[in-house]
Amino acid sequence: MERNKKWEKEISSRLSEERWQHTVGALEIALHLAHLHRIDEERVYQAILLHDIGKAYPLEKQKSLALTYNLLSPEDMKAEGVVHAKLSAYLARQEYNIQDEEILFVIAHHSTGHPDYGPLGWIVYVSDYLDPNRKLVHQKTLLATCEADLKEGCLQVLLAKLQYLFDKRRYLHSKSVEFYNSLIK
Repeated sequence: MERNKKWEKEISSRLSEERWQHTVGALEIALHLAHLHRIDEERVYQAILLHDIGKAYPLEKQKSLALTYNLLSPEDMKAEGVVHAKLSAYLARQEYNIQDEEILFVIAHHSTGHPDYGPLGWIVYVSDYLDPNRKLVHQKTLLATCEADLKEGCLQVLLAKLQYLFDKRRYLHSKSVEFYNSLIK
């Protein structure tokens, strides 16, 4: 797999230092899991590199752009974490010429997960959460589960994210519920 240094430089200049470090950390986990599970590393690289490009803008600007481009459902507006994901997929297509529909789909749903996700989506979903910069309590255990069984690891990460939403009394997007149901089959 060949890294796109031009994209990396441009994206790092658009994102905050903290957000860029998150992207680098998520990329480390994603490429490790992709190699381990024999998933196309080039596609994983593109999806992770661009998954948070929408966060180059403040939240109100993200909302404004997403509404301008008609990217959000009424439910999406209730879950703030979804806004940047939908905008990131749009920007990946428009500004970085990503034409791979699965990559765009994975980026658009990386905050909630999606019942139609396969291994590429699972890797992006878990890598976004398991970024080593986050210093999570159960990070090593979750990563080990993802290494052994990617689908089960994805379920465990989803459960941790759901617990966070419950604890903070945040809106639970229906796609997260559908994603959970798809993983327990």
